[in-house]
Amino acid sequence: MMASRDTRFEEGPVGAQICRDAVRHADAVDAWGSVVCSNAAPQHAMWQDEDLQRECTAILRGAGNPG
Repeated sequence: MMASRDTRFEEGPVGAQICRDAVRHADAVDAWGSVVCSNAAPQHAMWQDEDLQRECTAILRGAGNPG
């Protein structure tokens, strides 16, 4: 039996930074859009992280980092 792994890092500061980096990369290659995170669904904590979602939207809209 395989050991269980804690994969909640995506919902914390490490995952949030990975999201920011991915959105910045999407912006740099002129992507039309991006997904904030792979767990962006109502049952995951990042769904409620409005600040991160707004920050990533601002990056894609060319506003850079609003903070």
